[in-house]
Amino acid sequence: MRIFSLLIVFLISCAASASTELDERINQYVKGFSLSALEKIEDTNPKLTNLGKRLFQDKTLSLAGDVSCLTCHKPEFGMAEPIPLSLGTGATGNGNQRQIGSGEIVPRNTPSLVNKGHPGIFRMYWDSRVLWHPRELHFITPVEELNGDYPEYFEIVDALDGPLAAQALFPLISKKEMLGSGFENLSPKEIWDIITARVLQNEDYRQAFEKIFPSDNINIGHIASAIAHFEKITFQRTDTRYDQYLRGDSSALSIKEKKGLLVFAEEGRCIRCHMGANLTNQVLHNIVVPPLGPGMDGRGHDRGAYEHDRRDHMKYRFVVTPLRGIKDTAPYFHNGSALTLEEVIDHYNHPFRSIDNFLATNINKIYKSTYNGPLMVDRTPYRLFAIKESASPIISPLNLNSEQKDQLFAFLLAL
Repeated sequence: MRIFSLLIVFLISCAASASTELDERINQYVKGFSLSALEKIEDTNPKLTNLGKRLFQDKTLSLAGDVSCLTCHKPEFGMAEPIPLSLGTGATGNGNQRQIGSGEIVPRNTPSLVNKGHPGIFRMYWDSRVLWHPRELHFITPVEELNGDYPEYFEIVDALDGPLAAQALFPLISKKEMLGSGFENLSPKEIWDIITARVLQNEDYRQAFEKIFPSDNINIGHIASAIAHFEKITFQRTDTRYDQYLRGDSSALSIKEKKGLLVFAEEGRCIRCHMGANLTNQVLHNIVVPPLGPGMDGRGHDRGAYEHDRRDHMKYRFVVTPLRGIKDTAPYFHNGSALTLEEVIDHYNHPFRSIDNFLATNINKIYKSTYNGPLMVDRTPYRLFAIKESASPIISPLNLNSEQKDQLFAFLLAL
């Protein structure tokens, strides 16, 4: 019995020593790549939060009248949507039961809203078509009148509380997302004005806005800022086991998860892009994701940031996303072409083989009724060559073994 007890003590001591050694190695990357726990944003304006919550759930903001922000950003799915490509107005059902109905496929996966209101996040959407320029301090958006130092729609810009609020403006004017058909003759400003008038016809909304913004003429910017404030306060993930570990609780991560963090930093090379407090450097990269779905042109082509920024080096580039809560936000990538985190890891492990071998058989089996048929897979050799040829320099096979992949997966679940 005494020998058994001594053996247990010895094994515990060895495990503690191994864990300490891992902590020391990890600390080098914590310092070198500015990894830090994410601090919770306290709610200093609960009335605005409550107003934003009501607007977030209100189908009044859709001129089609059948969707709200909540339709595609589901709390139970990490504030994203559990289908590869989003379905907006005209679709039926909810969550993973959603079906296309009379709607159209939105050509990209619904981005998660988790921590998108935190300081340092300045790019919105997969292709960064909405951003707050961090140096020049003005917006860049698809609506020119919102952009620059002296925007024509200055009343809206003055009411916008950062890039998350600016992002909230654009699903409202998207035919496939929230707008619907029959409004093609209206400008974005005209649509926003109609929505604002609709909202202010509600006496409760009108009084709430007057109390919160007593000296302002309420416009769509105030509505978007209320929604963004609710999202910023409510959709935070700041106390993950990873955050607890960075705050000094070395027991918050298991030995396997710590080894996974080191794979994340070393063999996996993830940390070169997923760094800092938000686990993203917000750079745009082409990671050679297989083409899936109708694409931006309806023929399977999605050239990423190049769709709005016609510089050649922007082809097929998408923003590096934050990672907290990633276990809840499947499917992955800008087009939902990876159904699981294991598939994401496999893609990075052999990216060029991944795009060459992609068939979407399983995706189309699972989501056949969602889209009333199979999603398009572009197998055109020229198209695949173009994607691979413009791959970001950071993209090359990782050659992780099964144990390393398993450790990396375990770490990602702790985020």
